[in-house]
Amino acid sequence: MSRSRWDRQRDARLAFLIGSRWSIERIAADPIIDTSEVNVRRRACVLGLSIRGEKGIWISLPRDTAEAFGRAATRRSLTIEGMVRLFVLAGGQDAGLIDNVVDDGAPA
Repeated sequence: MSRSRWDRQRDARLAFLIGSRWSIERIAADPIIDTSEVNVRRRACVLGLSIRGEKGIWISLPRDTAEAFGRAATRRSLTIEGMVRLFVLAGGQDAGLIDNVVDDGAPA
């Protein structure tokens, strides 16, 4: 793996290959991408791209919530979708956090 930085060419190639429904393994091995599968997943997340085989969920956010995620995304050079995905993935790693944030009164 010789590439270490993502540039516009690699981002465009990544988006094209994902849109072409290539597997994560095949994308990582592409001569222009030339990186690990983990790095492909991370960059796709940053760009707000959904990789084949990964389930997607579409949600509608209230304006103030979308704006808050938009500001957070901008500070991190992410798309809103990428920011929401990172937020959900981080929260999903801790069942206690989910229970504390979404206190629905149900017994644990």
